[in-house]
Amino acid sequence: MQRGLIIAFLVVVGCAAAFWATGGFDRLASYAAVQQRGFQNDIALGLRSLRAGNAGAFWGLMALCFGYGFFHAVGPGHGKVVMGGYGIGADVAARRLAVIGLLSSLGQAVTAVVLVYGGIWIFSMTREALVGTADRMMAPVSYGAIVLVGLWLLVRGARKLRRPKKHDHAHDHEHHHDHSHDEDGHCNEC
Repeated sequence: MQRGLIIAFLVVVGCAAAFWATGGFDRLASYAAVQQRGFQNDIALGLRSLRAGNAGAFWGLMALCFGYGFFHAVGPGHGKVVMGGYGIGADVAARRLAVIGLLSSLGQAVTAVVLVYGGIWIFSMTREALVGTADRMMAPVSYGAIVLVGLWLLVRGARKLRRPKKHDHAHDHEHHHDHSHDEDGHCNEC
């Protein structure tokens, strides 16, 4: 079983590496950014249409906002890879991972607002200058953080695979599940 998991893991890593080496992630990020900018322009038109009182403008705007959210979410950043890697690499309850995701999203939102308004008020940057700075500086930092967390998880996982599991039966057996022991005192469930 362990050998099969290692082989599957290596195949996934190999496919991801090939996708990265051939520029697949860059193409995906560029595609998402183009779609996001197109949606921003469409949303501006939808808002004008809504203000003008055009029939169906509200639902059209809602559909555009949903599409915008989708393409924005598949773009770089947002810690998706970090959160997914953490969830896969650690034994974390879904509820805890959801709370961590919510808190990190809120943290990201506050950070984005602070960076944008800081760039506008302190440095008198334009929208285009802010986007250019984010593309040149923030995206590489984000990718680097993802790589570091991924490497950390790989090292942790490799250490666990190399260590044999120990079963300590010197513990108190008054815990919350029923199991039996054979005549030598070995746990049949473990």
